[in-house]
Amino acid sequence: MSAIKGSKEIRSYLYDFLFLEILNQKCPRTLNIQRTFRDHLARKESLKDFADELSERWHQNLLYRIEQNLSESWDGLGVPRPIALLDNDNTTLVTWSHPKYSTLTGLGPLPDEFIATVNWLKNLNAQEFLIPCSCLLSLIGAEHIYITEGTGDGGIDCIGKIENGPLRSLCLFVQAKTSKSGVRRETLLTEYGKFKTLPSLDPYQQYLEKLEIQNSFDGMNISFLIVSNNEFFRTARSTASTLGIILRSRIQLAYWLSTKASLAELQKLLKELRKYIQSGHRSINLAPRIHKYLKVQKSWES
Repeated sequence: MSAIKGSKEIRSYLYDFLFLEILNQKCPRTLNIQRTFRDHLARKESLKDFADELSERWHQNLLYRIEQNLSESWDGLGVPRPIALLDNDNTTLVTWSHPKYSTLTGLGPLPDEFIATVNWLKNLNAQEFLIPCSCLLSLIGAEHIYITEGTGDGGIDCIGKIENGPLRSLCLFVQAKTSKSGVRRETLLTEYGKFKTLPSLDPYQQYLEKLEIQNSFDGMNISFLIVSNNEFFRTARSTASTLGIILRSRIQLAYWLSTKASLAELQKLLKELRKYIQSGHRSINLAPRIHKYLKVQKSWES
């Protein structure tokens, strides 16, 4: 079997089994990756007679790919790892659901409702997802938060402005993306193109007026964020760094939200704010309503 074939099967195992299992509310406390990888291969007609041999041959590459994913998609996003290999054991993974996860791994725990929040975000429709995006603006420190999504929005779904502290007068323009299969580079480029042409469109001045830029006496800067209820492909991440786009993925959003509010509180907030979205009102500052549900401490107050 070729190295290319091995790489393809490892990727299939990671994304069609392992990471789905980890993000499951009923995730087992431990996982034997050699056995589960072998079983994954054995389910394929063309590989079932070679599953034992191939699972051993490709084991080190599998370990490398797991570590690469954890480094890029968890450590690199500021989110604690949900799994770790046991010391001196290259086959057994301890998962976040183990009651002694931190003791066994030395890693920080994930919030109790992190996984539930991940799956809640995944199942939101495009309109509902605007609420978690607005919550993100609140967590960043925005005191003016508006949903702008609608016909002629110029590609911007939410806007916010930080009023206090060292980052005061920073404006945040958000494009919310719901996706079933991750966000690709091509999508990023399309949305960035809309953002760059926004100053020539009527909504741009309307947004600045909503954020009361006319009252800013210490300058103003706009940051462009793309927030998704899925993850970003590697090429999208590298392109974002080149273009100056801030990306926030489902994993990150779930982590930050679940440290500040219970899932029940988030659902209650969604129910309360849904009427504003459905009514088409775009002039209401949502920040006071969001602040009621999120336990937010401003950085300059700590």
